[in-house]
Amino acid sequence: AFALYTHHAWDDWYITYRVSKNLATGHGFVYNEGQKVHTFTSPIGTLTPAILNIFTFNSSDELVLWLFRIIGCILLGVSIVLLLRIAKESSFKLLPTIFLITMFATDLKTIDFSINGMETAFMIFFLVLHIYVLTVPSKCLFLNLGLVWAGLMWTRPDSLVYIAGLSLGYLIFNPKIPNTKNRLGLIKTFIGAGIVLFVLYTPWIIW
Repeated sequence: AFALYTHHAWDDWYITYRVSKNLATGHGFVYNEGQKVHTFTSPIGTLTPAILNIFTFNSSDELVLWLFRIIGCILLGVSIVLLLRIAKESSFKLLPTIFLITMFATDLKTIDFSINGMETAFMIFFLVLHIYVLTVPSKCLFLNLGLVWAGLMWTRPDSLVYIAGLSLGYLIFNPKIPNTKNRLGLIKTFIGAGIVLFVLYTPWIIW
């Protein structure tokens, strides 16, 4: 509704989408054809519009933006479902749960950034998923965490700051997460996740 009313799209979107469109139309992963300059921040925020452009047969730039907005909307919706599960697993009572969801769903910056062509919805989704993986019991914890870390890095290269901050917080304050009994076990999980991250993100670094 906010997107329909404001038609808000940042210049970042148009800069990024020009690269996406050049890739989709066979002119290379560049802003200007033949000029190999890195002009965008988010790999996933650039590759996704490129894929959308291909699937829409390069018929409408506005359609690609709207599809990107819809994907962002879905990701934020899934994030709320994950937050509800996190709240349940953490034994939140009704009022704190309502407060958590309300604060998330009404954060204007998150909504605005997600509809104006930024990678924000992807970032929020993977951050919530990070907490989810370390809260809700699951098999192959290190693998799941590594996949989340890779998702964060493919969303933004400065995600190392978020990964380090969240991981350090759990290591200090809550080392007995599901499938680990102490800090040593959590450190081993982080090392395994780091290996998965390295394998999945190295191709982008090499490129």
